[in-house]
Amino acid sequence: MDIKISFLGDLMVEKSWLGRDPEKTNFCGPFQNVSSMFDESDLVVANLETVLAGATAGYTNHIYSFNTPDEFLQVLHKLKIGFVTTANNHTLDRGVEGLERTISVLNSSGIEQTGTFLKGERHKASIMTVKDVKFALISYTASTNYNLNHFELSEDELEQINLLSEQKYGYQAPADNRLFFRVKKRMIDIIGLERYFKLKKIIGKKHKTLRTDRLDQVIDNKYLRSVKDDINYAKENADLIIFLPHMGGQYNGIPGSYAEFYMHLFAQEKVDLVVATHPHVVQKYEKKGESHLFYSIGNFSMVPDSVFVDKSFMPEYGVVVHLYVNSENKLISKITYSFIKVVGSRNPIIYDLESLRRLESDDSILNDIQVIQSRLTGKDINYTKIQKEYVIYERPILQMKS
Repeated sequence: MDIKISFLGDLMVEKSWLGRDPEKTNFCGPFQNVSSMFDESDLVVANLETVLAGATAGYTNHIYSFNTPDEFLQVLHKLKIGFVTTANNHTLDRGVEGLERTISVLNSSGIEQTGTFLKGERHKASIMTVKDVKFALISYTASTNYNLNHFELSEDELEQINLLSEQKYGYQAPADNRLFFRVKKRMIDIIGLERYFKLKKIIGKKHKTLRTDRLDQVIDNKYLRSVKDDINYAKENADLIIFLPHMGGQYNGIPGSYAEFYMHLFAQEKVDLVVATHPHVVQKYEKKGESHLFYSIGNFSMVPDSVFVDKSFMPEYGVVVHLYVNSENKLISKITYSFIKVVGSRNPIIYDLESLRRLESDDSILNDIQVIQSRLTGKDINYTKIQKEYVIYERPILQMKS
């Protein structure tokens, strides 16, 4: 009998989602078309890209700083999400207090999490047992948005979040460009970040460019050693290892060298499955040895018309990865993926492909997903019909007996 575990992309709750009274927002409404999507899944995992820091910390009122009412947990339960990753660039949007309250609220609601920790409670991996198979889930983030919130963890607090790099990694301006960065920062201080992005769109300038990572800051440091230690712990205590990193250049369809470096490391360390988030668009899948690597599966919820969104690589589409594991021999038998699309501006709604057919023609949908499938698989696949799931890997029958 196969175990099925489903992995969702970024669960974002931007400020336009919230009503005048944020705690009375109908959070479940936008997800009504996908509420039965995971009825056959034994475990559903998602990246929770917001904190649940409570009303006193101030709910989301900024395009880059999130805090969502506890009522959003209704969505997690409706979608049967039983596990979330909390290590991402919004982890510290309300400081360590917001990080800690988020963990406590999730624990109280019966939802497991990893990536962030209460003081003194860090563990190397979360071990989830499904039908007698032990899965180790590990979550790390490359960023905590230090450039925006300037919240630097103390030495004692560093154990409360799994970091792939130093908090300030990537935010130092190049020596030959410091004057530009000072002028840019001054402009943002005067007109505000949202108006700055609107001005860039008016003059036709892209929000993001493909990032070139400085790998000298990554190789052989304490963060890299922590990743390896956690993977070694998982090898000793679980049947399968799943790594869930939050990394990569936003809105880029092509991974940068930072993501490539870490994906190569995960394959070297024989991690079974890597499902990355953060770029907000779908990126490539690779199989290296026995490691299955998804560089980015995009969003599960977002606002497609947000002022900071670059639409070049179709961020309105995301994929859900489904992992099938044989419960007897504990081997991966199959990996598939499903598509979702977010439609709308201030009140976006999430659709699976079947419900999307009420809005768009099959030809239009197939044309879109063919572009994304080509980016994901590296192959030109000409699908002629809409499917619930598409197979990206299937273990040969002879190997299933191993």
